Amino acid sequence: MISEYSKRIRNFGSAKTGLSAELARERLALFGASKLNGEKRSNSISLLVSQFKRPIILILFFATGLPFILNDPVGAEIILSIVQIRAKATRDNLG
Repeated sequence: MISEYSKRIRNFGSAKTGLSAELARERLALFGASKLNGEKRSNSISLLVSQFKRPIILILFFATGLPFILNDPVGAEIILSIVQIRAKATRDNLG
């Protein structure tokens, strides 16, 4: 019985050791080089601005004002720390 892996290798005209040099040249000429789009990494300012596009962040910022009005700065600090954690997680995921 032929394994699924072996079937896929055969379908692509490859082998366990990879493409032959000749086949690689042919595919390079036919399909071109495999390149990733060079997406620009975001800086801190653009990351901050992008955070305001998310509804949950806007809700949290507006919710931060309520504890200040009620004279509860600790509550406001907790909400702002949640926003900061979210921004850091987004920055880490972006690279």
